[in-house]
Amino acid sequence: MTRPAPQVNTAPTEEPLTISEVRAHLELEASDTSHDDYLNSQVKTAREAAESYLNRALVTRTYEQYLNLCDIPCGGKIPLAMSPIQSDGFKVEYLDDNGDRQEITDRFVLNTMNIPGQCWLKSSASYPTPGKDNPFGLVITYKAGYGAASAVPNRIKKAMLFKIGGFFLNREGEGETKTDEAFKKQLHPLRIHPV
Repeated sequence: MTRPAPQVNTAPTEEPLTISEVRAHLELEASDTSHDDYLNSQVKTAREAAESYLNRALVTRTYEQYLNLCDIPCGGKIPLAMSPIQSDGFKVEYLDDNGDRQEITDRFVLNTMNIPGQCWLKSSASYPTPGKDNPFGLVITYKAGYGAASAVPNRIKKAMLFKIGGFFLNREGEGETKTDEAFKKQLHPLRIHPV
């Protein structure tokens, strides 16, 4: 069965790059604000492209990941789709027969050290019986991201600047550019293969 992608519960409150950093990279005058609306949208687009390629959240946000109890991997370790995982905000719930969420976080262990992060059932605990009309028995809520924008690794910020430079010079988006190659080359060592 195909697992649904994790849903973003809380969007990031800031972007990894400021407009000033982007202007400096593009060698635009600091006082030239004529491109700011376009550049703001491209910062978001570049962040989303980096997150998609890396399978990492850059700036902290909260995710919900739905899991059918039949899809729990052998060995019971449940990979969390986005990394790096933060220890606060972790919650596991199941949906009962009425479709109501029942919290069972105390039955689980969270491992934030692995990439991707994982959680698993404690040896002394058991899985609940999911509601009969609910295909996804567990709802796992967690925070992922490096923290604030200032904590995002410079390597990732540099790749985002390459991508934005490519957008700026090739606004029609025709064909893959050298900046796309540089973007991927810069990010590849940090890439997590999807779970």
